[in-house]
This record gives sequence, C-alpha cells and structure tokens, in this order.
Amino acid sequence: MKEVAEVGLVTVMFTASQERLLRHLGTFPESLESAWDVPREVSLPGLAEAMSVVRSGLNHPLGVLEKHGFIQMRLAHVIGGGSRRRQVYHITEAGRGWLHEHPIESKPATSESIPEESSSLDIVGRDEDVLAIENLLVSSECVVLEGLSGIGKTTVSKALSGRLMQRDWAIHVASLNELSDARSIVEQWYPSASSVPHDLDALCALLQPSNTQHLFVLDDLHLLPPRHQASCLALVDHLRPLQWANVLLVGRNPLPFSVEASVHRLGPLDFSDAAQLLGDETEASQRRSIAKALGGHPMALLLHQEGDPLPEAGKDVQNYVKETILGLLKEELHDSLDQLVLLPHPINGAVAPQQDTIAPLDERALLRWTGGGVKLEVQHLIRNVRRTMLAPHELEKLHRAALEHWNGSEPTSTAQVLSLYHQLALDEEASRPEIERAIEQLTPSHDGAVAVILDRAVKAKPEDETLHFWAANVALERQEYDQVTHHLESISSKAYHQELSYRLALAQGKEAESERLLNETLETVEHDEGARLLLRAAIQRLDDNLFDDEPTDMADEITRLLRRLTLPSDPVARAPMTVSMTMIQHALALHEGDAQRAAELRDALINISHDNDPFVQQLLLKDALHSSTVSEIESLMSLVERVIEAQPSSFHRSMVQLSVTEWLVSKNDDMARQRFKLLTQPDDLVTVGLHRHRYAGRWWYLRSKLEPSQALMALRESARYFRSAGCHDAARSLVMRMHRLL
Repeated sequence: MKEVAEVGLVTVMFTASQERLLRHLGTFPESLESAWDVPREVSLPGLAEAMSVVRSGLNHPLGVLEKHGFIQMRLAHVIGGGSRRRQVYHITEAGRGWLHEHPIESKPATSESIPEESSSLDIVGRDEDVLAIENLLVSSECVVLEGLSGIGKTTVSKALSGRLMQRDWAIHVASLNELSDARSIVEQWYPSASSVPHDLDALCALLQPSNTQHLFVLDDLHLLPPRHQASCLALVDHLRPLQWANVLLVGRNPLPFSVEASVHRLGPLDFSDAAQLLGDETEASQRRSIAKALGGHPMALLLHQEGDPLPEAGKDVQNYVKETILGLLKEELHDSLDQLVLLPHPINGAVAPQQDTIAPLDERALLRWTGGGVKLEVQHLIRNVRRTMLAPHELEKLHRAALEHWNGSEPTSTAQVLSLYHQLALDEEASRPEIERAIEQLTPSHDGAVAVILDRAVKAKPEDETLHFWAANVALERQEYDQVTHHLESISSKAYHQELSYRLALAQGKEAESERLLNETLETVEHDEGARLLLRAAIQRLDDNLFDDEPTDMADEITRLLRRLTLPSDPVARAPMTVSMTMIQHALALHEGDAQRAAELRDALINISHDNDPFVQQLLLKDALHSSTVSEIESLMSLVERVIEAQPSSFHRSMVQLSVTEWLVSKNDDMARQRFKLLTQPDDLVTVGLHRHRYAGRWWYLRSKLEPSQALMALRESARYFRSAGCHDAARSLVMRMHRLL
C-alpha cells in the first residue's frame, strides 16, 4: 500500500518502508533533536533492526524522506554506543504533521508485565510460524521454539509476545546467559519486584495465581549453565500445571538437554521473503539471488553488505561467517570484537572495552543489543564461530586484557563479577588472595554467577583443593548440600574438611554431628580461634528463635558454651571477645526476664569502656525496648536515632534498625512499615558469614508480617536463611506458619 503526501506543490508517493520509518521516528519526542545523547533506535543500525532490513536497504527510503523534508539527519552520541558521534535521524515538523493527518488505530497494551521491545512486530515471512506456536500454546502448557543460531527465534518470540499482548496476556521475558540461575530468571520476569528470594520454593511462591493469562518466555535456553540446569527446569516444571500460565522455551538446536514439551522448529526463510530483508534499493532478481546464496538465513542476510562475496553453493552459514564476515573485518576491529566474544553475558555499552570500536562493529551488524538498546553482546552466530577460532595463547592474552580493563573500571558488581571470571580463567597463584576476597564479597548477591564461574574452574583443574573449598562454600550459601558433599570428596586437607563438614552438619540440623565436629575442631585449632568458635556457637543458639515466639529454654546450653571459653591473654584480642560475651549474657538476662542481671552486665561494660561506647548504647536501647510500653514509643524514637548514629559500621546500624522494627510490629504497624523500608536489604548488607544469614532470616520474617500478600514467599525465604545459619528451631517455627497459610 502506498500513501500520498503533499509537499508544497509536489505530491510524494510513500512506499510501505518509507511510511514505517516515518511512523517509527514519530514515536520519539522533539526534545531528542537537540539532545547530546540519543537512543540507538534513531541511529542507522537501530533503524535497520526496527525495520528488519539490512542497513543498506534503508539508504533509499531515508533519502526520499530527507529530500522532501519529512526527516533530518545529524551527528550525535548514541547511548551506550561508544565515544564516536554517529548519524542519527529525527522526524521534522512536516513529518509530524503528516502523522497527525494519517493516524492509525492501535489497541493499547493493558498488561502490567510488558517485556522489552515487545510491541506487535511486523516481521517478514514468519506469520505461519507465529500462528503455529500460538496454537501449540493453546493445546500444550510448554512449547520449545528451536532452530539454528541466527535463524530468527528471538524475533519470532517477540512477535508472538506482541500478538498475545494485544489479547491482554501478561508477558514475562527472560534471556539466559552463561551465568544465569533461577533467581536471575525471575528477576527478569518480574523486574519491578523488590528483594527477589534465592530459595527455589520461595521463587515459585512469588508466581501467584492470576485471572490474566501469562506467558513466561525463556530465551537462549541453550546457554543455561549445567550448574543451574536442574533448578531452572524445576522452575519451569512448577509453571506447567498452572492454568493461568504458559511457557515458551527458545533455544538453539540441538539443545544440550531434553525438555518435555511440544516443539516448533524454525527453518530458513523462503527466498522471496528473505529477499525483503535486503530492502527495495536493488532489483528483485538480484535480491532473490543473494537470498538464495545465503540459504534464506536471516542473520546471514543482515550481516551481508553490498560488495561482499557470496558463498559457493553448498557452503554453510558458519563458513560464510568465518571466511567472509570475519575474514573481511578490518584488523583493528578484531581485538575489540574478541574482547566482546569472551563476555559471558551482555554488558552496558558505556563500560565496554575499546569504546571507539563499538560504532563500526555495530554498523557491521555484529552486535546484539538488549536492555532497551543499552546492553550489548556479540551476535551469537558470530560469537559461536569466533570462539572456535581462538587458540589457547590468544585466549590467555584476551583474558589478561579484559582483566586489566575491568579492574580499572568503576567497581560495580558487573565489573567485579567479570574480573573474577577472567581471574579464574587465568588462575595465577599470586592472585589467589584477591580471588578469595572477591568470592566472599560477591557471593551474598551474585551466588548464582559465582557458582558457575567456580564450576568452570573446578572442571578445568579438578585436582585443586582450594577451588573445591571455594565452590563448596558457595554451595553451602545456596543450600545445595549434594554439591557440598561432592566437593568434600575431593578435599583431603583436614582443616578444609573439618570446617565444611561442621557447617554442613549445622545447616542440615544434625545437632549431634555438628557438636562432635565442633569438639574435634576445638582440639586442633589455636586457642584464640577456639574461643571465637565457641562465641559463634553461643550467638547462633541465642538467635535460634523468632522475635514473637514464646521464649525457649536456651540458657543452660549457652552458659555451657561460654564456660568452656577461655579469653585470650593478649588485651587486643581479649577486648572484643569480652564485649561479645557481655552482650550475649545481657541478651540472655533480658530473655529470662532478669532486669537486675541485665543492668549489672551493662554497668560492667561501662566500667571497661564509657557511657557513649556504641555497644553500651545498644544495651541501653535493648533495656529500654524491653521495659517500654506503647505509650512511650514517640519518646523512644529519639533514643533509637542516637544509638543508630553512634554505631561503628553500616552492619551494626542495620542490626539496631532491625531490632527496633521487630519491637514495633506488635506496637504500631504503620511505624513498623516505615522502619522496614529503611532497613538494608539482605543482598546489600556489607558483611558475610552466618550473622548475615541470621539478619536475612529476620528481615524476611519481618516482611512476611508486614506484607501479608507476600507472606508465603517471605516465610520460605526466611526459613532458608535460618536453616543455613544453623537456627533450626526458628526454621521449624516458620514451617509451622507456612502450613497454616497453605
């Protein structure tokens, strides 16, 4: 169909491609015309993707629109697109006037869950595929869309999502990468959710029943790391029987594992359809000839540039990529491309290495953009071919350059994960302490990615006990006890074995076994370390309860542990342990209702310190909370703020806030909710170890009390953390609450 536009006394006949370009540019605000940074969607590569044509196929329609004053071109920086200024296009006042006079009716999307780039796409030659997959979804709860790399699977899934959105389906899309786990999938499915849990059952509880039909899409399924395959497929299995949910799994053929589902295999485009990707600038017969030479493969067609030699008959797409696309690439771009080829997941273009080369790589259609056109990675077809071409010495050089880049970048979590990824790939003995610190720092919030990175390292060096020890620690964090046992079998070091075995028994609730292992450890460790172990055991027992449960009989056990403890003779080591013992005894006194004993302990701490000591302030606040009534809340809050301000670290401030919020729950719900919003979320807590687990368990339990609609999910996650901290009385109490909800 052609539309007619009048420009002055000249009548212009719009082709379909010209109209689509104009309507696309008309979706962007006028303010972009003078903006320093503009989105990639108004650049030449972005327009080519939006129109589903090769870049050269836009030259003619853009030229016509620009000639008649409907659009204008300028140079600007593209967001995430490197430091070079690039050609970008804007609609003019005349163009907006034409759109105003020629509106098209479109039904607004009503779904609350709208995936990235999921408007109803006009794609070439795939209508029958989209309809076939839709029909399969009607008859089957789970469908696999498979095909060769670059064949158009993601494009088809987006088109299907757009079609279903028009029918008021809620669409949830997650793209897998080489470090993905079940939690990262749910974070993509529900991007607005706060504090997504780690526990698989809690993740499933987050997927609540709905009157709206939901489609859950998992793209790039073939990238699912073996380390997390079981849990991710369990998440899919949870969705299968739900009447309100359908699942679409999208992956390269053949998948590395089997999935029980209906299958739709995507093949090459019909040559006539494929020719349309080349635009209408060249003759139809020539376009068809190119499409035939490239086997109707969409990605090969989009990579093709005018003048590129075509493959001989019978040559596959991989050879075409290797010999033509990569073979003709300028030498200075190869190193930059290879840096990106190594990436295990997409990154923000603004922090990518070698910024000046992003634009030329993008203009050659070698990059794939996600995250609203901000995150980039190498097109998977290119990446797969290029990785097979790299020799070990080239990989080492690339890992070293990448490590230097990420170590010199702003220390974001992305940079830290990638730095660890490259460090372990190089595996140099001198960097071991740094690697251990990075694992410890990243595990609380990025345990899934760290687990995959360590899994790869262990497979590369299965004889390395330190790698097994690190991997087992991460598995303990994730409560993957089979994995811990697997790594224990490869560890002969007595110290490593004792530590892991004790923590495993503690996490699994094997009380007799954990006590035996603790006693064995106490016999072998240095005196001061033994004292620290006994203190940790006493704190673990003290915290093994919920703040609103009936008090449990724990005094004898805690007292027995403390009596076994001999404080160090060194004053520097002795002081913090004395403070810890006093605070444990003070908490125990309050727990038993012995206010006089609590006051004596507080005074004893003042005698060896001073009134303004932050830990003395904590005890004063605990005394006040224990004895205060509802009518005294307002006056207490000024004391709370003073105590929080006096604390020596963010962790101590968070712990005080947590205790105050727990106290407020039964006194004033509104104030408790306000305080809860101020609490540090578990993943953001700047500390590691079992005290972080206990904090997280308490935080999630509070959430279950203050957000009843999320109670089941929050209780499951709370129980997970209490179990991993060895607090099994608290975990059992939480399970009883879950049963009442169910």
